[in-house]
Amino acid sequence: SAVAPANQSHTRAKVHPVDTALTVEALERAGVRLDSEREVLGGLLESHVINQLNAARSWAKRATTVSYWREAGNRPREVDLVIDGFGGLRIAVEVKAATRVHPYDLRGLKALRQAHGLHRGFVFYNGSEVAQLDDGIWALPISALENDSWFRSAN
Repeated sequence: SAVAPANQSHTRAKVHPVDTALTVEALERAGVRLDSEREVLGGLLESHVINQLNAARSWAKRATTVSYWREAGNRPREVDLVIDGFGGLRIAVEVKAATRVHPYDLRGLKALRQAHGLHRGFVFYNGSEVAQLDDGIWALPISALENDSWFRSAN
């Protein structure tokens, strides 16, 4: 079978549960312990953030499209959510369950920026600080989706 070239990339849909609270309940009833299964917790957190952003995206005056981006190859870099359509601008989002963002966490956003351009990148994480991490890339607390007090205190 043919192998895709290493520099080829893909944008595609990614499936997320719409009701993450129901998903948590179902997983707990099935015996999954979210406090010890970090990968499952990370996936649920990603779904929650993407669901919140998708709902907010529906209010935009301009039509937008969303996708998931991933490079081809053995060690592909990826981005959890890519929003296109703001007058040709691209916004990308990574979601991390950690309380700190590390330089390694930016590799997907930087790769997307290099390959296809990027107006802004955001890393939502379980910390409490808003911080600029790189040119056009910012860390935002996940709590910002539920409460705007962090924004008010920054003014």
